[in-house]
Amino acid sequence: MDIVFLAAGMGTRLSKAKLKHKCLLKVYKKSLIMNLVENAVKSNIKNINIVTGHNGEYIEKHFKNLKHLEIKFIKNNNYKTSNISYSIYLALLSTPKHNDLLISYSDIYYKKSLLKLINKKKGDKILLPVLLKWNIVWNYRKENILEDAENLATKRNYVTEIGGKISNISDVKYQYMGLIFIPKNLKKKIVKFIKIKKLNKLDGTKLINKLINNKFDVKILKYNGPWYEFDKGKDKKNFARYIKNYSL
Repeated sequence: MDIVFLAAGMGTRLSKAKLKHKCLLKVYKKSLIMNLVENAVKSNIKNINIVTGHNGEYIEKHFKNLKHLEIKFIKNNNYKTSNISYSIYLALLSTPKHNDLLISYSDIYYKKSLLKLINKKKGDKILLPVLLKWNIVWNYRKENILEDAENLATKRNYVTEIGGKISNISDVKYQYMGLIFIPKNLKKKIVKFIKIKKLNKLDGTKLINKLINNKFDVKILKYNGPWYEFDKGKDKKNFARYIKNYSL
């Protein structure tokens, strides 16, 4: 299984933190992207890739002196006019077609146990890790769930709808975590689908929803470990509170 970290976006909501890119935000004395890459290395994932765009040179420089880490950088030159769907398209095109591919956001925190679980459960269908007890994260983020969180509906462990507004919190059992596993047998088909439908400007959940609506099966993988997304300046402080209490 190969892995691709998506780091092409501009991350405007974290601009006040004076970062060159939000994946370079430090947590536990290491950047988010460094933590994620090291998780992949410790999980014996050999092919590690990062899609860059906005201030991509700073991300490459971040890894320049770490010769033990073999990382391929995939450039998204259209990051200003495209969205995550185009970075996923480039990732699918730029990685070996005969290898399974795990795609991960780069502004999130999780442990290597998640990667090992995905590697253990992977098969020939699209796999979407989903977070249990997700509302706990939102309590620490101090955000309005109905305004910021997205709906994720399932039936018999398959996603039926994702990416819409939440109308009733009690109806949402899981949260999308910013990762998606794509088996090798579907890579070419998804590339063709994105190209024909001209879906370069969709965010991650909207792309997944389009796939579901076009007869792609998306199976969930339930996860109960630590996870956090960094979107605003205050998230670093809120994460410290979350992870401290999570460990108790």
